[in-house]
Amino acid sequence: MAVWVVRAGSGGEDEEYALKNNIALVFWYELGNLRGEKKDEIRDLLRRHNRENKRSSDVWASELFKFANNIIKNDYVLLPFIGKERKGLVAIGKVKEVGGRVYQYRARARMKGHGVHQIPVRWRAKDIPRNIFRKDFQLSGRLTIYEIKAKDADKRIENILSLGKDPGPLKTSEPKEPENLPFPASDWEDPTKLSIHKQKERNPALVKAAKSYHGAICQVCGFDFGKFYGELGKGYIEAHHLMPYSQQKEPKKLSPKKDMRVLCANCHRMIHREKNMSLKVLKRIVATNGLART
Repeated sequence: MAVWVVRAGSGGEDEEYALKNNIALVFWYELGNLRGEKKDEIRDLLRRHNRENKRSSDVWASELFKFANNIIKNDYVLLPFIGKERKGLVAIGKVKEVGGRVYQYRARARMKGHGVHQIPVRWRAKDIPRNIFRKDFQLSGRLTIYEIKAKDADKRIENILSLGKDPGPLKTSEPKEPENLPFPASDWEDPTKLSIHKQKERNPALVKAAKSYHGAICQVCGFDFGKFYGELGKGYIEAHHLMPYSQQKEPKKLSPKKDMRVLCANCHRMIHREKNMSLKVLKRIVATNGLART
């Protein structure tokens, strides 16, 4: 969703009218209906009415073309107030359609002294302090109609509406799987896969294969969860990487038979208490203390 600024009069004279009637609007009644008009055609209309002395006809043509063609349903519209009653505040609205269209030409509005080029808007907030928005929103720009180019602007608007705070550009990334691996995807583990932050991420299929091959009895102390806990513990065991998992820096092909073992929870914790401890050393420790169940 795009985020747009649409002001309501050079002095804010149509701000209250816009809020009351749930619209964003622009004057220029001399130009008539802009639906279907190209940018060059709008520029020619502006020059025909000798209005380019106040603002560049090229700039106005670009703004009016965007208003009539580029703003679509569900886009956000910001109205930074400059009138005395609400100065320093900003209204936030979401664009709607009327009769299947966004841009509306309302000739009768001219008789009341209001803008004839209109877009229906559902105003979701009318009193957001301007200083909540970070500088990259550029709400103080000189243009009347322009798109906010701030990164993640739409998501930040939603945050402002729900929490009253602009969090700035979001820092999350979509997870991506490694490409062109020299081995089947089922055999690799990516220790730095990105989700919201970097984290170690085991391959559950590989863990399952290790348990299937080595069984469910601890290969250090011989503990059997099924015998001790009955049905609750049947088949439970933890998979252990012979090469410490934390030392893997890139995707690597692993063999459930050669590179993994199965341990009870206690032995698994103990073997990781010292760096690079082997199963042989841990077995000796258990045997020395007379607790081995093998």
